[in-house]
Amino acid sequence: MEYNSLLIKSFDFFELYLHPNQCYLGRTYLWIKREGVINFFEINQQEREELYQLGQSVTETIDRLFAPNLFNYASLGNVCPSLHIHIVPRYQTKRFFGGIEFIDDRYGQNYAPYDKGFTLPTLVREELIITIRGALCNTTKRSH
Repeated sequence: MEYNSLLIKSFDFFELYLHPNQCYLGRTYLWIKREGVINFFEINQQEREELYQLGQSVTETIDRLFAPNLFNYASLGNVCPSLHIHIVPRYQTKRFFGGIEFIDDRYGQNYAPYDKGFTLPTLVREELIITIRGALCNTTKRSH
């Protein structure tokens, strides 16, 4: 999969992407633009400020769109050695988007392991990106 097709929005220091596996509806991740940063604690003050502002905006946006019961956050770096932070909405009950039912079978447990074979039709994935991007723009404008 071409990851550029999953880009929701680019900011000064981070980019927000839709995670390719949407078994957790609205799962995203923030990817640092500065090359060579692996350790979460290597980020500078400007990056940290943007990360926290974006984290707040993203969670507010996903909350408004899909009303998750809580969020999980992960920065593991096991597969891809560049700093990125997963924002994983968790749902106690099923949700619907684009005519698809989303069920969080692991609610109340670690989000992993999860169904790695879960896929969305391209049009639904694109609709989800556009929906999050539009709602996020409204949130980030209010934050500034």
